[in-house]
Amino acid sequence: MEAKKSIRRRITFTMTSLAFFVSLVFSSFSFLLLYDMEDRFFVWQMEEEIQYLTRQYEANQMPLQSSKSYMVVYAANEPLPAEIEDHLRDHPNQTEISGLEGRHYHLRALNFPGYSYLVAEVSQQLFVRPAVSGFSSFLLVLAIIVSLIAMGLAYAVSRSTIMPLEKLAKLFDTATAENLPSQFADNYPENEIGTLAQTLESMLARTQGFLDRERNFTRDASHELRTPVAVTRGAVELLLLDNSVTGKPREQIKRIEQAVIEMNQTIEALLSLAREKSLDEGQPLVSLLPLIEQIIVDQSSKLDDKSVEIDIQLLPSDTVACPEPVLRILLQNLLGNAFQYTESGWIRIAYKDGMLNVSNPVAPGIPDIYQQAPQGTGLGLSIVQRLCERHGVMASVENQKTELVATLKFPS
Repeated sequence: MEAKKSIRRRITFTMTSLAFFVSLVFSSFSFLLLYDMEDRFFVWQMEEEIQYLTRQYEANQMPLQSSKSYMVVYAANEPLPAEIEDHLRDHPNQTEISGLEGRHYHLRALNFPGYSYLVAEVSQQLFVRPAVSGFSSFLLVLAIIVSLIAMGLAYAVSRSTIMPLEKLAKLFDTATAENLPSQFADNYPENEIGTLAQTLESMLARTQGFLDRERNFTRDASHELRTPVAVTRGAVELLLLDNSVTGKPREQIKRIEQAVIEMNQTIEALLSLAREKSLDEGQPLVSLLPLIEQIIVDQSSKLDDKSVEIDIQLLPSDTVACPEPVLRILLQNLLGNAFQYTESGWIRIAYKDGMLNVSNPVAPGIPDIYQQAPQGTGLGLSIVQRLCERHGVMASVENQKTELVATLKFPS
């Protein structure tokens, strides 16, 4: 099972992005540092030259001459280069000016009488600005290399970190209720993942205990509950064959028979829900007509002394994809309620396009197939609903004014 959002990819992407970002920040600071160092160098050169000119002035060595070829001392009556004059007109206190055609000036005002500025045209001495393009390319390549290294390291670290989790996920993905994993925590590192494995192992041990008790209960209940119910039903059927039993005793025996049938139905439903495996695994299609006819016979006692006509609109070839035990339980509940709450008239049973409809005239107090009958007969809401949900059957009841239609829609 592959995760939709991989933690490994997220860690790798985050570490790579962080490394690339840090490389860019480092490159930016490197540029700023180089520019600052270059400016400091020229500031230091200008200060050194002003000290040299001060010594000339004090020694009365006139006119003042710069010791460096790229620096010029301007007299007060001597015009500065036009691009410097234009810039100083708007920014009189600026000491660094960029000129045309790549020229770059540093200047300092002189406090000597008859002199105005010391101007250094440093375009030939610049070492950072001419190398910006090449240095930028170098830093970009360096950032990419660092990012690739970070990607490799991040992938390796995330792989070693996530691999135990993937192993744990695979172990659980292949687990079944009959074969839950056990004693696997020792195979994981002694870190948070190992703690998780120990917690899961402990939880699975408890779950295995629950499943074992459930299987034992299902096995025991299958025998211990069905046997007395079958014996009771057999005894009731024998009593009903005795024609000497008449009147009120016979009616009471019939009530016992109906209660035994419903008890058996409830036992089958509960045992079906208790099983871990779905009952429809490997089940063939079930023919509806024979099963419905058998249930009608079983539930016929509910129609005693009633004027009710049963209209069956099914073909012998009609089949549904549902386990027979489950289908029997649902039909017993569906038909049983219809039989019990229809006092007269008709009950129609029809099947078409994967839907089985049981309809009968509307009468006060008729519950839907999910409800518990007022007298306590039939299956309750939770049991029938859970059976339908488990086997993909959609159940509904619709009141169509003149008739009540209960529908079971089976999966195709």
